[in-house]
Amino acid sequence: MSPRLLGVRLTVFLALAAFICLGPAYRQVLGRRSDVLRHWTMFHGFGSQICDVRYLRHRADGASEAVDRFALLADAPATNDASGIRTIRGVERAEEIGTQLCERLPAGERDLRLIARCGSKQGWKPASDGSRNLCASLDPIAAGAPQ
Repeated sequence: MSPRLLGVRLTVFLALAAFICLGPAYRQVLGRRSDVLRHWTMFHGFGSQICDVRYLRHRADGASEAVDRFALLADAPATNDASGIRTIRGVERAEEIGTQLCERLPAGERDLRLIARCGSKQGWKPASDGSRNLCASLDPIAAGAPQ
């Protein structure tokens, strides 16, 4: 390869690398917009429907313990589809899974609380504070338990 051709290829490569790497800096560092240089956005709106969910079971002695939804629902049909119990999108889905968990808990020990926060473009938003017993409709004893 001739030195001249090598120089042309190196120049083109460096120009493209600068365009790719420095393009986002134009907006982020200088605060300007351009139709030619693209801006860089990391995960814009990607996690806006995902919820971070914890289930807590309140015991008769007042203590609470975390409930592993994967262990209790390992053989449930809902775990086989894409929406399953792994990725929870929305507090309504989290409550549906909570109802399935309630059905698997022993009668008389059904006091399950949901603590959830869901992602939005502005950050995490509280969705459920754990004040309501998800099993109240299934267990008459739990319905009388303190909320």
